[in-house]
Amino acid sequence: MPSDHEPSLQRKRAKLSYVYLSILSAILLAGALFRLCQLGAASLWQDEAHTLWLSQLPWNQMIDALLKLGVHPPLHFSLVKVITSLPLNGEASLRILSTLADLGAMAIVVWLGYRIAGAVGSLAAGWYWAFHPMAIWYAREGRPYALALLFSTIVVASYFRLREGHSRLAWAVAIFSLVLGMMTHYFVLLVAAGLVLLSFFDRRQRLAFRRWTLAFLASLIPLALWLASYFQQPEISLGIGWIDRPTLSDLAGTIWNLLSGYAGVLRAPSTIAGILVLVFVLAALLRKENRRIAWIMLSSCILLPLVSIWTLSQFRPIYMDRYFIVLVPYVAVLVAMGAKSVEMAMRNIGEWTASLQFRSLIVIGLAAIGIWTAFQVHIQTAYTKEDWRGLAAYLSEHADRSDHIWFTDSESQVALQFYTDELILLEGEEPSVGSPSYWFVARQPYTATHAYSQAVSEADRPWNPEPATICQPTDRWESASGLLLLHMLCEGSLQ
Repeated sequence: MPSDHEPSLQRKRAKLSYVYLSILSAILLAGALFRLCQLGAASLWQDEAHTLWLSQLPWNQMIDALLKLGVHPPLHFSLVKVITSLPLNGEASLRILSTLADLGAMAIVVWLGYRIAGAVGSLAAGWYWAFHPMAIWYAREGRPYALALLFSTIVVASYFRLREGHSRLAWAVAIFSLVLGMMTHYFVLLVAAGLVLLSFFDRRQRLAFRRWTLAFLASLIPLALWLASYFQQPEISLGIGWIDRPTLSDLAGTIWNLLSGYAGVLRAPSTIAGILVLVFVLAALLRKENRRIAWIMLSSCILLPLVSIWTLSQFRPIYMDRYFIVLVPYVAVLVAMGAKSVEMAMRNIGEWTASLQFRSLIVIGLAAIGIWTAFQVHIQTAYTKEDWRGLAAYLSEHADRSDHIWFTDSESQVALQFYTDELILLEGEEPSVGSPSYWFVARQPYTATHAYSQAVSEADRPWNPEPATICQPTDRWESASGLLLLHMLCEGSLQ
């Protein structure tokens, strides 16, 4: 017969289950709001305008352009082309794919955290993802990174599902996600290679090492065909010549970006959040039950890819933090493991630290820090997109239709043309001295390794945008997002 203690235990479990679901729902809702709120409010910046330009080309021309550029595989741009052909308008139509992809990745991370470390692991992984500035920023960006992150997350989740036992469905999902991921962004290769190494050293997956290797090789076939087409181009050119050679300090900066999402500018919210994430990661590395798998994953799946790309970039720089966003799922796994370790440690320290009241204080504190950190993406200059909409509005108010606009680079024209097509756009050499006046447009070079937006620049590469010309500036508009507009009146018109 059931004892009197059993009903009370069942009620306690039901209460804990209710509290867990309530907190989890709040985390997911907050994460969704930070991603969806005013999705189309920010102006398209140059990189997004580049996506828009590609998506508006006919299919064959889009593929040809991607092959000539050689920077990205075609999947993301193909999906954006389909979406923008639907009756959707504005900037949000270019970003909604990234938003939905990141929301899907967040849900998978929550499920993965639960499989690895129970309820506390699920909440910790969800907290890390929902409020992480890097995840939020790229979920609101019309670029391939959030979609690549989704496929990387699915692959990592498949790996940990297969640690529990063989599953044909999990293998199929892993291979299919690797194919799609590598056709979205080349750096998904790092995720696949990391899992091959992880399976070799992971005792529970060692017998599956050959299968992971074969899965990796099989998933490379579509990418190999794409690269074969690329190398058949008359001219082989990668559009990444602006990337600097990384220094040793950049390794530390990238790791800190994965932990905190600081975007190249140290601020209190992201610093505090990053320290908390670091505590969880260290706790995962110290707990006996998961120490081995945590250390192997940290070294094989995070540190080794970073060091490898850093070393390669000493010869051909390709090192940018945004490319490493595909490694974020590994950090989320460590956070889940570490949260479980912290929970076990609190139980061992004393009765009060394991009490519901103390846990409530922790939940409230983590929620406050997470919301504070995530809110920075919407208000801080470091996360601001180039304000081409504002520049276009200023031109429409102050410029005549006959005025000429001089760009120092052709890509900027695409961004401005999205907001106005009534002006005469020039490019290349400075307008002739005979021109009575013109508008000069400059954008801050995108140089910062750890930044997400154009607004952040490196200290040793100052921006001196004003043109060397005999013409005199008579009007000026400048944005903190890295744009400058000058109205130049030439010598013949000054008399």
